Amino acid sequence: MALTIICVTGPGSTGKSGTIREFTSKHLKYVKAKGDILGVFPMPGPRYAVGVSGTGDQLDFIIQHRKFLTRYFGLKAMIVASRSEGKTIQEVERFANKAKAVLHLIRTKKLASPREQNAAIKANVAKIRRLLPR
Repeated sequence: MALTIICVTGPGSTGKSGTIREFTSKHLKYVKAKGDILGVFPMPGPRYAVGVSGTGDQLDFIIQHRKFLTRYFGLKAMIVASRSEGKTIQEVERFANKAKAVLHLIRTKKLASPREQNAAIKANVAKIRRLLPR
């Protein structure tokens, strides 16, 4: 089975890290109230490893985190954050192509209110869950 990469992508302050924190809390049972997440977690149910990197604003972090995650043998999915323009998204796309991975993009955008932002995060979490291997 090919590696599945789900990239939560968008401009700064649009809920990329919030989406990844919410997903890891709800589906991977890892709770971190603030900050970015980096780790490999067991996916309950189908029982496979999911690599998670919530830092997507700087190219160096994307490369370092990718190297960290790909050291794990048997990784079936990666959930990563990336800015929607520039070198960070290009690096995610380059790696996906090189790894012959299936790449899914979940796009975020600026929303007017916290209520809209929270609703968008919940919808994005549901999208991630649907895109993961069964």
